[in-house]
Amino acid sequence: MPRNWQNRWLALRRAAGFTHWVPDVCRHTFASCHAAHFRNLPELQLEMGHRDLSLLRSRYMMPTSRRTAARFWRMLK
Repeated sequence: MPRNWQNRWLALRRAAGFTHWVPDVCRHTFASCHAAHFRNLPELQLEMGHRDLSLLRSRYMMPTSRRTAARFWRMLK
């Protein structure tokens, strides 16, 4: 982690207008969009470093439409 990371990250979120931030929201968004778009849970499990699918299914799977997931992946190109 870069020096003073927590304060820099908080300032960035505030500057972007976020008043409430859910821990690990970026990780959860990635997992949900990956699952909805690619439909390959074993690949996602390996990419996220989980030993099995149970944690992935119980913590990281938000209902996400394929259309929303496709938009997410297009933004990353």
